[in-house]
Amino acid sequence: MFNFARPTAFLLLGCVAVSNAFANQSGSLTPRVEALENLKISGSFRLNYSVKDFDDGQKERGGDATFNMMTLGVDTQAQGIKFSAQYRWYGFVDTVHHMYVERDLDNNSSIQAGLIKVPFGILPYESNNFWFGIPYYLGFNDDYDMGLSYSHSSDKWDIQVAYFFSSEYSAGNHKRYSFDVVNASNSKNEESNQLNIRSVYKFANSEFGFSGQFGQLYNADTEKNGDQWAVAIHHKANFGRFNTQFEAISYEFNPENPAGTSDDSIFVGAFADAYQIASKGNIYVFNVSYDVPINSEIVNSLKIYNDYSMLEKDGSGFNDSVLNTLGAGISIGSIWINMDFFMAKNVLYIGGGRDGFAEGQSSNEWNTFFNINAGYYF
Repeated sequence: MFNFARPTAFLLLGCVAVSNAFANQSGSLTPRVEALENLKISGSFRLNYSVKDFDDGQKERGGDATFNMMTLGVDTQAQGIKFSAQYRWYGFVDTVHHMYVERDLDNNSSIQAGLIKVPFGILPYESNNFWFGIPYYLGFNDDYDMGLSYSHSSDKWDIQVAYFFSSEYSAGNHKRYSFDVVNASNSKNEESNQLNIRSVYKFANSEFGFSGQFGQLYNADTEKNGDQWAVAIHHKANFGRFNTQFEAISYEFNPENPAGTSDDSIFVGAFADAYQIASKGNIYVFNVSYDVPINSEIVNSLKIYNDYSMLEKDGSGFNDSVLNTLGAGISIGSIWINMDFFMAKNVLYIGGGRDGFAEGQSSNEWNTFFNINAGYYF
């Protein structure tokens, strides 16, 4: 049974706190009234159906239809200060997605503070499908951490600089939306003091971008700081109804582990789970999609796509991970449906075993599953 009271109060109190801050500063109720007048509530409800070739029981049942997720979001503004937050309920965990305040400095620049999106690589997502690609599960896409950011956008350039104190929760708490380095088993590392820089040049119907990420890894056992870094280049383009995404990421985690603990892999976690990934590697992404012309009173849009991502691991004896997704996205009013067919090798949750993103399986076999995710958005 879902606990709606705590997160709902959490979101609404955030709105009240913003309006109260300005009401107390000005001695007037006007900012509070303004915040309530500008209040926008959003949300979604999603269901899922899947058939996995690596789950014999599920195949015998003809697949599983399950509840996937419910979200509730609030957005408002008062006296130039914007507030945005979202909370999510999954079938096995509930967690905050984002929560921040924002102020525009001018028509092209703004600052954010709170639980904000990490500016790295392709934004907002490096995929078209429901399940995302390999970068997300290693913490390099749609990641949210606690920090500050500055953004500037012009006709030719998008520039973002951000500093993050830590991830959204303590390293021992795996109940989170985005993947971060966490404490698990005999690994006691956590992220801290991370700097991100992202620069994008826009031309014609394309963009070319560079991203850099540099931060510390504190180890609770040795009480020493290691380091972690990642760099990425990406390109996005629109060619009529065709859209392409390309990204190459190189990353490295260098923890100060105690003697006897391997440095070849490190634990990351989210959704009440934790698993090991290769401490050093390269990730490649290539996605292509096509917007199908639609003339229908029922279907608003139809997109077909193929998303490909690969993790090339540096560890000795580690087997690389590959994920390919062929799918379609359909919009029917407020309903969005993803139908995806996944083929994967050494990918966690797709038959790749618990160490799919680390050592991988010696068999190096391919696994498949078919998934339909349908959501109503308001």
